[in-house]
Amino acid sequence: TRCSPLDIEGFKSGKLPLRAPNKSYANTLIKGLVEGEQFSEPEAIAYIDAAAKSL
Repeated sequence: TRCSPLDIEGFKSGKLPLRAPNKSYANTLIKGLVEGEQFSEPEAIAYIDAAAKSL
């Protein structure tokens, strides 16, 4: 489904909370960071974990 303009404004304003990615998606992000040679696996895990905690 697509986000409505009201949903987008809600995210921008902070009225709708952000959530950390689920484990499966986090693993996909980690895999992409490692395969793209952005980070080592431990660095990618730490990066995603830190970003999720900041939400």
